[in-house]
Amino acid sequence: DMNEFQIEGASLYLDQMRSMFRRTGQDVTQDMYSFSGGKAIAYSLEGIVDNLGNTSYGHGFALSRQFTESPVPLLRHLFGAGKMRTSDGGWFAPAVADFESKCEKIVKKLSVLLHTLCGPPPRGTEFADIRISNAQRIRNVFWSHRELWLVMQYSKLSNLLQLDNFTPFLVPPDIRDAVMYYLAVIRPAEIVIAHLAPRKEEEKATRIRNLQEYLFVLKGEKMTSEKFSKILQTYFLEHTGVAIGINHWRHISIAIKRAFIDERISDPYQQTTSLISDEISGHSTQLSERLY
Repeated sequence: DMNEFQIEGASLYLDQMRSMFRRTGQDVTQDMYSFSGGKAIAYSLEGIVDNLGNTSYGHGFALSRQFTESPVPLLRHLFGAGKMRTSDGGWFAPAVADFESKCEKIVKKLSVLLHTLCGPPPRGTEFADIRISNAQRIRNVFWSHRELWLVMQYSKLSNLLQLDNFTPFLVPPDIRDAVMYYLAVIRPAEIVIAHLAPRKEEEKATRIRNLQEYLFVLKGEKMTSEKFSKILQTYFLEHTGVAIGINHWRHISIAIKRAFIDERISDPYQQTTSLISDEISGHSTQLSERLY
């Protein structure tokens, strides 16, 4: 019965992690509803059709006109409260900064949930680069059959073999609902405020571009692998007392998989047997057992 992990002399317990993930899911929902007085803003996914084969620049269901066309529902709450604008019609800078700080906290929590609970964790750079719209690389976030999918490209294998290797991850329902609420309700308001808030034109353009392209944007800046590893470490330390970064979590997730999942697939050509999760991580079970 596995319940304890030893991480550089510190003990991390499975029950602690379960509690942390449950609490994080509840917290991120409360954080998102806090913009509208603790209640959800209604939005509809009816009519959202994701053309999975559309590779044109800027395409992505998250930028659907249904989400982004005026009026943006969340803005009505923000402006209706009278906190975003001054009496003479200008922007109230502290209110804008507070909104962006709250959005940053939401994105951090969503990133932790998506990285840890959607399957074998992607490499840090690939995870931080998750795109909601096509750019120089194809997006990673798709909506199909009323389910949210992350499709990760294993760039190391692509570069070595000139062979694209894509792995789909089905996002669990509770996390799916939180991410979709963020994309449908909060991200459109972030984009509008990035357009209108007084900033230098170059900074404004970068913020807008990042918000329209990437899933993980922190106060206008694209999240990096190094930044996410610190977020993960901080979050685990706060909730479990042990700082767990990207590399540590990769080892832990493989240990959990070995203890609780025993789904095997056979290769009819090489007559070898590997765990599904090893195959979708881009390596064989034999290599996984040597490295992890």
